[in-house]
Amino acid sequence: MDTASSNLDVILETINELNPHVKVYVMGYYNPFSYYPDEVQNFLVPLSDSLNHEIETRAIENGDRYVTTAQAIDSKFEKYMPNPEDNHLNVKGYEAIAKEFWKIIKKDD
Repeated sequence: MDTASSNLDVILETINELNPHVKVYVMGYYNPFSYYPDEVQNFLVPLSDSLNHEIETRAIENGDRYVTTAQAIDSKFEKYMPNPEDNHLNVKGYEAIAKEFWKIIKKDD
């Protein structure tokens, strides 16, 4: 977690140094393993929440915007990831994420 947080800091700082006027939007993670059993979820969900908290913190500290995706995807994972063997989103899932970005972008205008 520390390494991921540090790496994200470096990435965001570099982007802001190279182009200080750009608006940067940093996406949080949804749970790509929603079909796994509860005993695995009990480990993965807190880990994912912790990672998303770090991403949000780094984004805010760098003056960037955090975009959550877990709330939009996780409660409807069967709709957005209909194949239990494939943890990638379908088109509707990507559209749901795009809507989350659009909400934040509209606030920034």
